[in-house]
Amino acid sequence: MPTQRKRKEEIDLTPYFAKAIIRLRGKKSREALAKSAGMDAKTLGRLEEGEAPLRENYALDLCRSLGITYSDFLRTVADCYEEAQRTGGASVREMATDDLIRWLRKVYGDIARMEVEAKDLELELTRRQIKENH
Repeated sequence: MPTQRKRKEEIDLTPYFAKAIIRLRGKKSREALAKSAGMDAKTLGRLEEGEAPLRENYALDLCRSLGITYSDFLRTVADCYEEAQRTGGASVREMATDDLIRWLRKVYGDIARMEVEAKDLELELTRRQIKENH
């Protein structure tokens, strides 16, 4: 029988699943999304409030209804988690080591992407300046 006890470094993703569902639902009403996903609006409400765990079948039904892949849904959950970490979530000192490593890798990846984008912008500006001078 699997244990119900959380490991020390486990993250409870329930609130981030909830935020992701709300974000992906957008302006679509809760009732409309619930109906198209084949679930009760009260069930969807509990999921959006973070009061119920997101079961796999619910997640897959919501993805189908929203016209997204499960990977897209999980990316949105990760975005919600990272936003919470940046804006009042756990401080760096409170984060688990694995989360800190993931966060650092993400930051380095963001920096690398921004450097590439900055070089592209510089090249485009240089190209335009050369074009204007001729």
